[in-house]
Amino acid sequence: MANIVELQRLLLAPAVGTSAVIMSTVLGIQDFAALRYKLKDFKHPYAPWTEEHADPKILRGFKATQNNAEWTAYTVPWIWTLSIFGPAIPVVGQYSEFAVVGLSLIYAYANKQYVGGYISSTDDRLGPFKLRTNAFKGLAFGSMIGMGFSFASFVM
Repeated sequence: MANIVELQRLLLAPAVGTSAVIMSTVLGIQDFAALRYKLKDFKHPYAPWTEEHADPKILRGFKATQNNAEWTAYTVPWIWTLSIFGPAIPVVGQYSEFAVVGLSLIYAYANKQYVGGYISSTDDRLGPFKLRTNAFKGLAFGSMIGMGFSFASFVM
């Protein structure tokens, strides 16, 4: 049985990655809310399909934060999966903790930039979107490769 210090060391990379991704989503929602609450006539509930709430920046901000929230649910499991199975990858697996933290921080940065970019214009969201997507792919494909090597070690 591992002691608590060893367990903390093992879980540090996915904990940092998870925290960064979730906080980037929360901060994006706060940016959107600040913009929305500047409207003098804003009343709850937010109804982007009504004329009263039809400001294009507000609608794009709403879409961006919804997108962030949706993709956070897909990203966090890959962070943990890569943390668990990444070490099974020959040669580079010993560096998987750095990959987890690095890719998570890149994802979090791009996630936060995505909201501001989308609020500005639909074109300004593309750079952060592509960066975030590539970080997601790194987490996902790294996880799948690690699972494959882990599975292979059991059957061979």
